[in-house]
Amino acid sequence: MCVPLVAVALVTTPVLAARGADPRTEREEVQRQRAELAGQLDVLNADLAEITAALEAIGRNVDAQRARVEDAQRAAAQAEADAEAARAEEQAKQAEIDALQDQQEQLLVDSYIREGSTQSGMDVLSESDPTEAAERRALVDITGNRNEDVADLLQAAREDLADARARAEDAAQRAEEHHAEVARRLEELRASQDEQRELQTRVEERMDSVRLADDELALEEFGLSAEIAEAERKAAEEAAAAARAAGVDVSGSGSTVTVGGITVDASIAGQVEAMLNAARGDGLVLTGSGWRSNTRQIQLRTINGCPDVWTSSPSSCRVPTAIPGTSMHERGLAIDFDNCSYRSSACYLWLAGNASRYGFYNLPSEPWHWSINGN
Repeated sequence: MCVPLVAVALVTTPVLAARGADPRTEREEVQRQRAELAGQLDVLNADLAEITAALEAIGRNVDAQRARVEDAQRAAAQAEADAEAARAEEQAKQAEIDALQDQQEQLLVDSYIREGSTQSGMDVLSESDPTEAAERRALVDITGNRNEDVADLLQAAREDLADARARAEDAAQRAEEHHAEVARRLEELRASQDEQRELQTRVEERMDSVRLADDELALEEFGLSAEIAEAERKAAEEAAAAARAAGVDVSGSGSTVTVGGITVDASIAGQVEAMLNAARGDGLVLTGSGWRSNTRQIQLRTINGCPDVWTSSPSSCRVPTAIPGTSMHERGLAIDFDNCSYRSSACYLWLAGNASRYGFYNLPSEPWHWSINGN
């Protein structure tokens, strides 16, 4: 099995924004770089998953090849055992044949001694009486037959042993060749496995590099956010001081209570609770935000891009925002409801049909804003 190498995503080391620029601009750049790093991490995670799958596949192949190597080793061992058994059988047969040959030779020697060494076999047979000649011919026949039998046995045994030896040697050779082939394949798989592991290490190192870069950017973003928050706090303090100098009441709305998660002035807590309960009875859960501090109102004017905190109209802001000191939220007498951004929403439709019974009216330019006087 050929396992393709997985392409490793290139990681670009982020360049931190140069200090001295507007902190909001810097923070946006840092956030952009973090988003880019997050994308790189996604690619690296996908690569790592592919590498892991490839390693698992190679591992299964290695196990299979290892089993084949063991089978080949067993086959080679069995073939060698078969060859050894054949050689032992050959030796045993050869010993048996040698014994038969010795016996045959002894018979010939005995015959020679009995009949004498000067007469030919035919002379001996011709000059004796018929009975003795018959006995002698029988002896010659027996000896000849025995020699032929021994020769036949020897030839058959040698042929059988040669065949067994050839088969055993052939089996051993084939088993060894198979073993060598499987061992080569196993080595290739191990090399591929090592290559994938090296690639896995490289991807993990790059992931660590990306995470380290993101940690640095996160620190930078945290510092910028703190800087921005501090600037907003100082701006709010300065605006509040200017308001007090101009005679605007920034003391807040007095006592507040929280009803259904919404903080309002204590004077309207009862009617808010009744309205929330009525909506819940109709299957609608109303949530939102009520009271906010004067300082928060000043911050919102800044965040929402109002041209001037104190003089610009609410509509001049990116999101309509009342001038500090004039918002009904600062008195706890207004609520911005969640999920009421459109007049077609279930929240708006219910409030439009029921809120007035509980003393709440809508600010026409903001479907989500309801107060005790519609401002």
